[in-house]
Formats: sequence, C-alpha cells, structure tokens
Amino acid sequence: MLGNFSHLKIIFAGGQKEGLSTLALVVVLTIAMKGVFLCFALMAMCYRYRNNKKGFSFHFGF
Repeated sequence: MLGNFSHLKIIFAGGQKEGLSTLALVVVLTIAMKGVFLCFALMAMCYRYRNNKKGFSFHFGF
C-alpha cells in the first residue's frame, strides 16, 4: 500500500491562525448568496414589469 505517513506533520508559517474563522466565512457567503438571489429576483420583476402591457401584477402561476 502507500505506507505509514503518521510521522509527517503540516507546519504553518508563523504558527498562528490567520484570516477569517469558518463561521465568519459561512456568514459572509450566506449574505453574498442572498444578495445575488435578491438582485436576480429584482431584475426578473423589473423585466416582467416592462414587458407586461396591463401593468404590474404578482401572479405566480397558481
């Protein structure tokens, strides 16, 4: 097989953790994804408003 690599260790430069924590990255990415979703939803609503001859309506196809 591949052998025993338990003697190998990963050493980071400086020995300290830098950057954002995992929770902070999750929060930032969640906010960014919600922003992108809201942007596309607003663009779709504006496009629908411009192409609708009768005016704006909230019809969801039900």
